[in-house]
Amino acid sequence: MSRPSNVYRGKRKYNWILSVIAFAMTFVLGIVVFLVFSLQKYIVYDKDGPSLFVPVLEGVDPESMFGQAEEIAKKDSAGLTLPEGVELVVSAPDYSKPKLIAHKNPGEIQGQSLSPPSINAPPLEYFALTDVQALMLDIKPDPGILSYSSSVLLAISYGVNGESIIADQLTALKDRGVYLSARVNVLHDAAMASRNPPLAIRNFNGSDIFSFNGMFYLDPYNESVRAYLEDIMMELSILGFDEVVFSGLSLPNGASISYSGEMTMMPDSVTALASLAFFLRETADTLHIKVGVEIETSALRGSDGLASVGQSLDLYSRIFDRVYFISDAGYLNFDLQTIENHFTDNAPGRIVPILDYALKEGSYIYMPGN
Repeated sequence: MSRPSNVYRGKRKYNWILSVIAFAMTFVLGIVVFLVFSLQKYIVYDKDGPSLFVPVLEGVDPESMFGQAEEIAKKDSAGLTLPEGVELVVSAPDYSKPKLIAHKNPGEIQGQSLSPPSINAPPLEYFALTDVQALMLDIKPDPGILSYSSSVLLAISYGVNGESIIADQLTALKDRGVYLSARVNVLHDAAMASRNPPLAIRNFNGSDIFSFNGMFYLDPYNESVRAYLEDIMMELSILGFDEVVFSGLSLPNGASISYSGEMTMMPDSVTALASLAFFLRETADTLHIKVGVEIETSALRGSDGLASVGQSLDLYSRIFDRVYFISDAGYLNFDLQTIENHFTDNAPGRIVPILDYALKEGSYIYMPGN
């Protein structure tokens, strides 16, 4: 049946133009997607941001580039090929004068030190009845046996745990307002080094455990060592200690020793100890406790100074809240002056001598028999 002649038929004069435009846009989009994916390998990132380097457009033979890349890939993994005129310099981090992150005014401290076997219930109960303002407990003395019954797994596993249960006595001291600090020997740990040798510093060739003047040292870069110290600090914080004082944060400088882990260069003792010191500071900040460090006074007075044992007062005065040192009446003024020269502030209570007598004023820790 034929269609009525009066039915309206729309004009289709320009429909083909729309089809061509749609096809062209699809084609261009396809080209763009192809270029994005195919040119990704020619994107170069430098200090000025990403840029495009296409060998053909730059007049470089692609085959020669691939040949060079293949030759480089064949080189030993320990080798390093650098472009002409480029020099790679690997240097130790500069820990000499970091930003001051220590508490600027920790307050003066006047107290007494307790060492094993005095760290047990009766002596602590006695001090809870006196007017003592602060107590420093030698929690982890040299050679590394803890002076209290700890729940730290590594201490239990390797038999370096103590027997004294002192939680109740510490609570009584805290209730009376006594300031509690724990003295923790960090690296001078013959007990752990001998019972768990992978945690110890070894000779440079890695053959035997390193020792110096009969002293054995834990490895400051070893992750298990750091976790052990972190666990002890966390437990001390839970027990109510206000501060952890790190002794034994020293290593003989210039010794032929080997640290754990792969390193681009062998750090000196100052660098190794600085790395650990920052870790201890960060841990203390997480636990919201103060941290102090005990420097080796014999090295302080020596011709080579504290550098001979890897300690840096310029560093320690900036990251630790207090600096402690063992002294006596004959050397006290000399030691104080030497240490004060490395401080950028004169806040009271940041420099604390450990003496065998009490001072009339200022900060001190009384250590009987020192």
